[in-house]
Amino acid sequence: EFASAAASEPGLQMVDDADGADSQAAAALASARALFDCLDSDASGSLTRAELLRSPSLLALVRHDGEDDESAVKRFMSSADADGDGEVSFVEFASAAASEPGLQMVDDADGADSQAAAALASARALFDCLDSDASGSLTRAELLRSPSLLALVRHDGEDDESAVKRFMSSADADGDGEVSFVEFASAAA
Repeated sequence: EFASAAASEPGLQMVDDADGADSQAAAALASARALFDCLDSDASGSLTRAELLRSPSLLALVRHDGEDDESAVKRFMSSADADGDGEVSFVEFASAAASEPGLQMVDDADGADSQAAAALASARALFDCLDSDASGSLTRAELLRSPSLLALVRHDGEDDESAVKRFMSSADADGDGEVSFVEFASAAA
C-alpha cells in the first residue's frame, strides 16, 4: 500500500533516485514551498521570527546540539535573511534549506541515509503545519485549505476536491477517512 501511494503522488516525493535529478529537485522545491506556505500563517509571503518560533517541528529541524529555540531561530534568520529586512522570503527560505542540514530535501547519493532522515523530518514539519487542529491526522478539510499541497497532488485538469479524494484514497491505508503521519510520510516517500 505504501509503495502504491508514493508512486501515485510524484509531487510529494522528497527522495528519488539519481536518474530523476530534475524531477527530484522540482519535487523538493515544491515541498519546500508547501512547508513555507504552511508556516506563513499570515499569508504575507515571508516568515517572521514569531512564525518560526510557533513551529516545533521546524525548530527541531534547524536546532543544533544544545541550542535553545530562540538561538536556533536567530541563527537561522541571520543566515537566511539575505536582504536583512528581518523576514525570510520563500527564495531566502529555499536557499537556506539547501545549507541547513535538517531542511535538506535533496542530497547527493552518498548521503542517502541523511537524505532519507531529512526528508522524513521535512514531511513531519509539513504534516504538523497542515494538521491545524493538532489531532495527529489530516482531514479532507485540512488538505483543502493548503493551496501548495493541492498543487503537489493535483493532476492536470483535476479540481481540488477530486485531487484530495484521490490522494486520501491512496494514502489512507487504514480507511478511517483521515491521513495519519505514517500514511502521509509513506505517500511522500
